[in-house]
Amino acid sequence: MRLLKTVSLALAAVLLAGAFAALSVSASAEKKYESMLVVGDSISTGYGLENYTPGGSPYECRSYCNILAESLELKGGESYINRAVNGYTSSDLLALIPSLKEQVAKSDLVVISIGGNDLLHIAPKVVGTPVGNIQEAAGAILKADKATLDAALTRTDISTLLLTTVASYSANVVKIMSAVHEYNPSARVIFLAQYNPMNNVPEAGAFGGFAGTV
Repeated sequence: MRLLKTVSLALAAVLLAGAFAALSVSASAEKKYESMLVVGDSISTGYGLENYTPGGSPYECRSYCNILAESLELKGGESYINRAVNGYTSSDLLALIPSLKEQVAKSDLVVISIGGNDLLHIAPKVVGTPVGNIQEAAGAILKADKATLDAALTRTDISTLLLTTVASYSANVVKIMSAVHEYNPSARVIFLAQYNPMNNVPEAGAFGGFAGTV
C-alpha cells in the first residue's frame, strides 16, 4: 500500500502537469469550460491517495482530475463528473462508453486515462504465478526477481502476448475516441499517454526496468 500511495502521488503530479500542459498549448485554453467528464482507471479515481475511500466519492482525494477541476472552477458531481473505475482496461472502457453517451454529449472537456491494466492482465504469464485480480497481479509482478523478468522478455510467447495486448489496446483507443467524437464532435478531448510509473521508484525493484522496456 505504501508503494501504491507513493506511485499514486507521483502519478497525480505528472498527470496534472500533463493535463495543464495540454490545456495551455492553444488559444482554446482560454475558453471557459462549463463541464468536464473524466473516464479511465485507478489513475483517475485517485486510488491510494489521501482521502481516497474505496467505493466512496471520487471527488474527495487530491487526484490530478480533482485538482484540474478546481483550477477550471468546476464542481465535482455537478459540472465535473468522474466515471473512472479501478481496474478498468481499455476493453472495459470501450464497453462503458455507450452508456455515457448523454454525459459525453454535454461535456465541453473529456479527459481519458486508460491502459495500465491491459498490461497487468498478462502478469500471470510473465511471472508464472496465478492471480485472482488486478491487485494480486500488481503484487506478483512487483515481487518477481530480475532474472525472471529478464527471461520473460526473451520468450516468444511472452513477446507475442505483449504485442497482441498492445495491438488490442491501440484498436480500443481508436474506437473509444471515435465514439466520443461521434457523441460530441465539439468536445475537447485529452488522452493521457502511457508511461512507466515505476521509473525511479526504489520499491519497484526489477519491475521498474521491466516496465520501462515494455
